[in-house]
Amino acid sequence: MNKSNRLKLVVFDLDFTVWYPEMYELEGAPFKKCSRTGRVTDRDNEEVQMFDDMHEIFRALHTSDEFSNTKVAVASSTTYPEWARECMRLLHVQDIDVALETVIHYRQAIYPRNKKVHFNELREASGIDFKDMLFFDNERYNIREVGELGVTCVYCPDGMSMEHWERGLDAFHQMSPQND
Repeated sequence: MNKSNRLKLVVFDLDFTVWYPEMYELEGAPFKKCSRTGRVTDRDNEEVQMFDDMHEIFRALHTSDEFSNTKVAVASSTTYPEWARECMRLLHVQDIDVALETVIHYRQAIYPRNKKVHFNELREASGIDFKDMLFFDNERYNIREVGELGVTCVYCPDGMSMEHWERGLDAFHQMSPQND
């Protein structure tokens, strides 16, 4: 069976799940992208970069037939939402050269609130049930709280990796009914 069966929404935390460093560790805007190297840096020239495996994961979500009916969202409690949005505009997914924001369908849940608030907003905006969502985060308390909603959650303490991605798809597949 296709691992993406019923997987309708994949949600990622941003800070230290999709990218590093965390927004609060930076000097902030304006951010700039070097046209020659593609590096994205803050006003103090500190680089913001996606974890290596995120490129392959976002590429699959954006281009693979397996995920053609799957949407992507972010849920971030950063206290610097405008910085996060600017980084999503500037960071590009390797090999398909599209901005990260292009791959993400739901970007509104970026503000300092409890992740349950974010997920209720995402459910309302998308019309997707919690049971059809998969969530990745580096904070255990977020995993616990969002899991209480019925979302399949994966803890990524050292940032997102292909191992976490595969574990998440497997966990979602095991939790999902065999038939729609």
